[in-house]
Amino acid sequence: MPITLYESGEERKTNKEKTSVVTGTVINNCDLIKQGKILVRIPSLDQELWARLTAPGASSGAGLFYVPRPDDEVLVVLSGDEPVDAYIIGGLWNTQDSPPVSNPLEASTKRVIKTGLAGGVGHEVEFDDGPGQSISITTSTQQKIIIDPFKIELRNTAGTLKITLDNKTQTISIAAAASLELAAVGNIKLKAANIEIGDIVKTAKTSINGKMVSIN
Repeated sequence: MPITLYESGEERKTNKEKTSVVTGTVINNCDLIKQGKILVRIPSLDQELWARLTAPGASSGAGLFYVPRPDDEVLVVLSGDEPVDAYIIGGLWNTQDSPPVSNPLEASTKRVIKTGLAGGVGHEVEFDDGPGQSISITTSTQQKIIIDPFKIELRNTAGTLKITLDNKTQTISIAAAASLELAAVGNIKLKAANIEIGDIVKTAKTSINGKMVSIN
């Protein structure tokens, strides 16, 4: 047993500082009284208890708030002989729950933050220190922002809407499968050595409307 309970008050006091580290399974992650606690089952103790969740920068209304999901395996520290003094210090991967980096060869170059209510589905932030040297943000619906040494790219799920800042060619391109609209309460100014406006279809109509139109 990772923890021993004593009936003698003196013996209990002597072992008050005893600490055990055990594994547990999350049963309930909804703390209605908002104390940052998680209900976990400790198989080695054959009991369930509410454990305090540790977090980087935890303070009043601040800190990294990342709650483990039900059925997640967690590492629990029991302080002393009191089950109420329990702390979750982290989550554990296992044979059923794998890390978000699937390729073992990329484990040393990639850092990933992955959320989600179910395995494999969720938002993701990836830092790749490998040859690509990229940072990417991907939503659960596969909307994506990619930053690498050559470009900054924003695109939708289907790739039909895209904004690209190209470092190599020093160009900014905006592409839309349907329409592109620019709107402003004030003025819209276009300045360049040459401005080309053309139709993809040569027979398409071009119209310019305004109270005063000046072409010079």
